[in-house]
Formats: sequence, C-alpha cells, structure tokens
Amino acid sequence: MGVVALITPWNHPLLITIKKLAPALAAGNSIIIKPSEKAPLSIQYLVSHIRPAAGLPNGTVHCLVGGPPVAQNIVRNEFIQRIDFTGGTRTGRVLASIAGERLIPITAELGGKTAVLVCGDADIESTVEGVLAAGFIASGQTCVTGSRVIVQSEIYEEFVRQLVQRTGELRVGRPWEVETQIGAVIDSAAVERCEKFIEIARKESAKVLVGGEAVKVDGKLSFLSWG
Repeated sequence: MGVVALITPWNHPLLITIKKLAPALAAGNSIIIKPSEKAPLSIQYLVSHIRPAAGLPNGTVHCLVGGPPVAQNIVRNEFIQRIDFTGGTRTGRVLASIAGERLIPITAELGGKTAVLVCGDADIESTVEGVLAAGFIASGQTCVTGSRVIVQSEIYEEFVRQLVQRTGELRVGRPWEVETQIGAVIDSAAVERCEKFIEIARKESAKVLVGGEAVKVDGKLSFLSWG
C-alpha cells in the first residue's frame, strides 16, 4: 500500500506493536510507528535494533514519539495510505474522521470490557483462577479485562466466597519483582478513574467485597477490588 501508520497504546506496547508490524512488513509496506507518549521506550528500542537485525533498507521503519497532535498530523500526511490504531474511543473517532476525509482505510481496535460467564457445572476453583487472570492481568489495564463476572445462581455463593478469598491473597508490589502479581497503574489519571468507577458502583448500591481503595507501593498506586 505504501506508507502505513501504526498507532499503538501504552498497555502491552511491544506486544501490540509486533502484531501490527509483522503483517505490515510482510505485505511490503514502509511503516511509521507512533507509540503512546506514556510508554515509548520499548518501541524506540525495537525500531533502533530491527533494521540492522532484519536487514531492512533504511527508511523502512520509523518511530515518531508524541501526543495526540502528532498522531493527527501523521494521519493527515498525504503519504500515509493506511492507518492501524489501537487506543481510546475518543481518539479513534478523531482519527477515523480524518481517514474518512482522505478516503484511506483505517483499522481501529477501541477496546471494551469483557464479561466472563460462569455456568453451573464449572469447576469453581479453576474458574476462579481464570477469572483472577482475566480481571487483574496487567493490573486490569487491558482492553479485554474480565471486569464483569456473570455466575449461574446455584454456584454463586461459593464462587463469590472463593473469588474474594483469592483476590485478597494477591500480592501487590513492585512490577519488576518476581513475587508481584499486581503492579502499578499507569498514572494518576488512571487512579482517579478507578476511584470514580468504585464510587459510581457504591452509589448504585453495589457492595465492595474486597479492596476498593488505592494501594501505595514505593509511591506508586494500584487497585485491587471486586464488588
């Protein structure tokens, strides 16, 4: 297609970039990667090493760092022939409108929240482990987080009991320590969002069964909560 723009998020930055980059390269395109300004370092490192390691011609892969205005200017550039975006809905609308004006294709993965369905014949212990992984992977900062759990009534009480117990046993700590199961959220704005959603839940008569308050480790905040 020519030059394509890959715009990646701050959660799972390297993983998501590779998933975009590999097919774009295989199809013979040149690429501009715009990583999130909150997590650009792994992508800058990747781009600096991929050209010599893979024998790519100079100019095949570039990394351009910056905030939303940079992404918009990339998309508006006349040489960009396709856009692949992963990120928030608000930004997705803006970039899609620009792509529409230019009549170029855009692929947008805007995330969402996933419901986990638990049937009455499920093995409760192993299902609880799966729900924990779905709910707390990357400290809950992923587009397929299992943030809602719908449980069949006949096993509901026992399932909730085990889930609350296991959640309370999760280890919150420094992300680089092997023992840590829950690391920090990305920034103070994420902390405020977590607090806002918990407050909304309380106002709507939800009960917080475990956690519900920010946990501070070395000055960094994370959240551990089920309701």
